[in-house]
Amino acid sequence: MIGCYEQVKDFTNENAGTSEWCIAQKDGKRYFIKKFQKPVYPSKDLGLSEAKYEARVKRFHATKKKYEHMYNALRANNHSGLLVVPQEVISYQFHLCTVAEQIAANVEPEEVHRLSEWQRLVLMRSMTLALMNVHAAGVIHGDMKPDNFLITQNAENGVCLLRLIDFDSSYWASSPPESAEEIGGDMAYWAPEILAKFTDESIVLDKAVDVFALGLILHYLWMGALPKKPEGKTIGECLLAGGEVILDESLPLVLNRLISGLIARDPEKRFSCQNAYDVLGVQLENYPRTIVKLVKDEAKAAAARVEVRFRDTEGNTLETIPLTLEPGTSVTVNAKQIEGYEVAGVDRVRLTVNEKGEPSTSAVTFVYQRKKSRQGLIVLLTALGVILLWLLLLCMSEIF
Repeated sequence: MIGCYEQVKDFTNENAGTSEWCIAQKDGKRYFIKKFQKPVYPSKDLGLSEAKYEARVKRFHATKKKYEHMYNALRANNHSGLLVVPQEVISYQFHLCTVAEQIAANVEPEEVHRLSEWQRLVLMRSMTLALMNVHAAGVIHGDMKPDNFLITQNAENGVCLLRLIDFDSSYWASSPPESAEEIGGDMAYWAPEILAKFTDESIVLDKAVDVFALGLILHYLWMGALPKKPEGKTIGECLLAGGEVILDESLPLVLNRLISGLIARDPEKRFSCQNAYDVLGVQLENYPRTIVKLVKDEAKAAAARVEVRFRDTEGNTLETIPLTLEPGTSVTVNAKQIEGYEVAGVDRVRLTVNEKGEPSTSAVTFVYQRKKSRQGLIVLLTALGVILLWLLLLCMSEIF
C-alpha cells in the first residue's frame, strides 16, 4: 500500500528521469503515482547535527507545501479540463509522491501528423488552450514537449482528446529560477533565453519560454518532425547564435507565419497563446471535418478471476474468496486472520495478470494450523508451578 492506494504495478524509472512511477488503485479507479528522489526526509541514523536535521525536515515540508499550493492554483484554473493535475501530495518511504488520475493514451505524438488537417488543428488548439489555463494560474509549465501531452482517440468515432501532464519542472511566474541550475525540462524545446541564462543570470524567464516550446510542438504535430537546424545544435542554440531555423516548406502559409511568430528569438516579439488560439480557430473553418482513425476498436480482454482459498493442514476448506483483476495489473494477496488458526506457510502471494487477461495462477491457497489452546498452556504452567513448590517444600523439610 502507498498511503491509501493499493499498488498494482511496481515502481519503474522508465521515461521518468531520476524519479520513479507506478500504477495504483483506489475505489475502483486507477492512479499514476510519481515518487521524487529529492528532497528526502532525513533519518536520525545519518548522524546529522540538530541544525542540519531540522533544515532538511523544513526543506521537505516546504517542498510539499509548494507543490500543494501550485496544484491548487492549477486546479482552480483548469476551466478547459485539459490539465491532469495531481490530486494530492503524499509521503512514502521518506520521499514525496504525487497522485494523479491515470490517463490511458493510445495515440503517440509522432502519429498525430497522420490525422486529418481538421483533427490536427483541433489538437493544436486544445494544446494552446491547456497552456493558457496554466498561465492563468500564474504558473510556467517549464517542460513543454510532445510527450507531456497525452492523446486518446475514441476507437468508435475517431474523436481525439488531449491532456497536459507533468508539472514537475513548473514554477511560479512571480518566482522564476534564479540560476540556470534550477531549470528543468527537455533541452530540445528550450527557448534561447534559457540557454542565455547560463552566462547571464539576470535574465528573467517568463511564460514566453512555454510559448517558444509550443511553437515547436505545433510544427511537430503538423509535420511529424521539428524544424530543420544545424546538426548537433538545438533550435534554441541555433537562434541564440544568430542562426536560422527552417520551417517545413509544406506547412500551410498561415501556420508557417504562426509558428515563426511563436518561436521568434526575442521573447518580447513572440506571439501570445491567445494569438495562436484565435488563428487556429479561424483555420478550423477552412478545413472539412474529416476523421482519420488511428486506433482500432479491439475487443478488451476480460478481467481475470482468481480463487483465494484458505485451508487447514488436513485439507479442509475454511473459506474461499473470489478475486477479480483487470488485465495488465498485479497485486499482493495477503493471508487473512481466521479465528482459532494461524498461517502455517507463506502469508502473501504476488498475482500478475498480463494484457490478455491471463493470471499467473488460477488459484491461491493459504494453509492454516490450529492455534495451541491457551487453556492447555495455563494447565501446564499451573502443574509446573505445583511441582516446583513441592520440590521447594521438600528441600526445606530436609534442611530443618
